[in-house]
Amino acid sequence: MNKMSRYSISIFALIFSTSIYAQEPLTIDRQLPTNIQFNFANPNNITPQKSDFEIKSAIPMSSEDGQRWVLLTINNSASGNRTLNQRHLLATLADGSKVKPAAFSQPFKAEETLSISVYFTNSSFPIILVTSNPN
Repeated sequence: MNKMSRYSISIFALIFSTSIYAQEPLTIDRQLPTNIQFNFANPNNITPQKSDFEIKSAIPMSSEDGQRWVLLTINNSASGNRTLNQRHLLATLADGSKVKPAAFSQPFKAEETLSISVYFTNSSFPIILVTSNPN
């Protein structure tokens, strides 16, 4: 293999590996009024796991390639430490489908409120609602 071929392969490998891990920039999606009610069918009764976590605010974000993230401010209402994970949250997309976030784990101290960014899915439909299931 000549020297030029080795350089070409190395440059291609670098570009390819960089593009796999590159994340498209996120923009904040338009906020919907809080008084809108959605009544999508939920035949499988998909709900988040009961917990001591309450969503205080949710700001959906997306990228041009369809990544769906949400910046959440969440309160642990328990008097003890708790760990928030993907089973405690559920998003509804504009087509009515329900989506749990990718696996994550975030510890909370007693009665602590934190803001975290959570990845849900890639979709052409935006996230219109994120719910928890407080005790």
